Amino acid sequence: MKKVFLIAVTLFCLAGSVQSIGLIGIDISRKNIELEQNFKFEVSIKYPEANHQLYFFVDDHLFSQKMIGSTTEEVDSTEWNWDVVDLNCGEHTALAELRRGNVSVENISMNFDIGNLPAVSFDPKQPLAGRTIDIILTNAVSGAPASGLKVEIYDIQGGVKEKRSTDAFGKISYRPDNSGEYRMEFSGRDYCGKRSFYARKKLMIDGPHPENPVVGELISIALPADVGVKLFDENGDVYLLAETKIGGGANFTVNKSGTYTLVMGDLSSRYWGINKTLVVSDKDVPKVLINPEKVVIGEPVTIKVESGGFPLDSAVITITAPDNSFDAFTTISSGMLVYTPSVIGKYTVSVEKERFEVIDKNFESKKKLDIDLTPRNPSVGEEVIISIKDQEGNPVGDATLTIDGRAESTDASGLYVTTFKEARVYVVEASKTSFLYWDTEENITVTGTLNISLNPESAEVGQQTKIIVYDGTGNPISTNLTVTKPDGNQECLMENVYYPDQPGDHTIEALKEGYTTAKKTLFVSPNEINMHYEVDNNRLKMFLSSQGNPVPDIHVKLSSPYETEGVSDSDGAIYFSIKAGGEYVFDVNKEKTRQEYEKKSVTEKIVKRRKTTLLVIPIIIVIILAAAALTVLYQIKHYRKGKKGKTSKTKTDSKLLEKSPKSSLSKL
Repeated sequence: MKKVFLIAVTLFCLAGSVQSIGLIGIDISRKNIELEQNFKFEVSIKYPEANHQLYFFVDDHLFSQKMIGSTTEEVDSTEWNWDVVDLNCGEHTALAELRRGNVSVENISMNFDIGNLPAVSFDPKQPLAGRTIDIILTNAVSGAPASGLKVEIYDIQGGVKEKRSTDAFGKISYRPDNSGEYRMEFSGRDYCGKRSFYARKKLMIDGPHPENPVVGELISIALPADVGVKLFDENGDVYLLAETKIGGGANFTVNKSGTYTLVMGDLSSRYWGINKTLVVSDKDVPKVLINPEKVVIGEPVTIKVESGGFPLDSAVITITAPDNSFDAFTTISSGMLVYTPSVIGKYTVSVEKERFEVIDKNFESKKKLDIDLTPRNPSVGEEVIISIKDQEGNPVGDATLTIDGRAESTDASGLYVTTFKEARVYVVEASKTSFLYWDTEENITVTGTLNISLNPESAEVGQQTKIIVYDGTGNPISTNLTVTKPDGNQECLMENVYYPDQPGDHTIEALKEGYTTAKKTLFVSPNEINMHYEVDNNRLKMFLSSQGNPVPDIHVKLSSPYETEGVSDSDGAIYFSIKAGGEYVFDVNKEKTRQEYEKKSVTEKIVKRRKTTLLVIPIIIVIILAAAALTVLYQIKHYRKGKKGKTSKTKTDSKLLEKSPKSSLSKL
């Protein structure tokens, strides 16, 4: 018996696994069928099998029968025989039935039209019972007005047929008196067929309220008693069916946020249905802000309630103290309230408002520790008194102070004395009994002192000045150095050496983080100018030098008894022409042509000197001229004397000649 059962189960499973014959679809050979025009039907078959037949019907009239083979995938009916059965103009139904013997396996059907059925539109689109409507008939293919078309309209619930004819625009007017289904029958040379339409009343509703509900909030709609309400979710599934009250209206709640479609009156025969989108949001969660973060007993705390960044007014705030006593408040337009805790411990703040989530927030109230410093901004090595007090100004003894990881304690007066060896920011933390006091901390900025040494402390322009900076303990320290010059310009020094380039006060500043800025003034005097001059006849040559070097481009003005001026050349020399000796005033660099050199005024007595060799020449010339003149005069005089005594002279000469033997030479 067991074996037979197993065989039966196996055969059943095999039979179930075999794919069986079926119909895929039915189609018609012609889309627009006119009266007495041939047509046939086409049927697609899946998994064809032999010993099956396919029967074709039109409006329950069997007109074709075909056998199916094992390879037959498509079957065509015979063409419709108008001589056997005459089909009316209008809508008809075609059906194909698959049979195996006398057993029907499956069937498939389709609707089709015979004749030219006009397209129909309504104004208004939803015909209203009791109001005249316009019905517009047009050619379904071309869209041209179906003018002159005869139309019979009647209420299928037993109304009287009324006849109309379309005008040139294909329009007729009709007033459906009752709500329900109406039928139109068309007749004419080019058109035939039937069409149905409905006339209903306009559905009047009020709601939903609220328009933008939140999860769990009651939603109400006012509408007639016999109108149903459906709510579809985003997937098109029915979320709920709202029960309509006998007197009308429906109430419901939605417990899941999302976008829903509200459908009202879709099955009503009296009213046109209305669809509305309903967005249901999650309840907003209010935000509770408590300030200060560390609430101190006996001091006010501000509680602010917000939603979306805006104050939430009319919210009920219940504050429960550590001893379970509570107070209730309602926020004003600012969403704020001020509360003063009187007990040490944990408080609970509960916020409630309609359409908002209920939210709880806690805060603790403790005593406060204040850190006071004397002096407030100490320097390195300076004694600092740290004082710890509570919020009422009472000293807190035995409080723990943590400074750079080193733990210390205050004395009975709440004091601790210390010094700091480095210039920087120190963090001082104070704590005591964590459930009674809030921990606190304070930054202490300890500054160092700087001193500037200059060598020399005053200098001339261009003279090297060495700068050394010392800290408060006298040790050299590296800093940033800047110089403010007499003209207001600033210069950053890369080294501890400065060469001033202009006379006046130069302010040198030393800067370093954590240290007070040190300043020192370097007085810079202009370079001294040395003068030397020589006078040669009408020419004065002056030489200008400084520190043994010539000084070019210096303006010198020479005045009294008369004025002249000049500028020194590259050798420091200036040449002047002078007309006479006397006292002269030399104004050197008075116009400040070179500011790095001094300005000076010197008075000198100038004496003109001549060379003696040059003076001898004119004297000799005078002597020569005088001797020449005397010679000329002598010759003239002698010439005159000789002319007058020529005879006597001859006589004399003869006498002399005669007496010559008596001379000395003669004696010899």
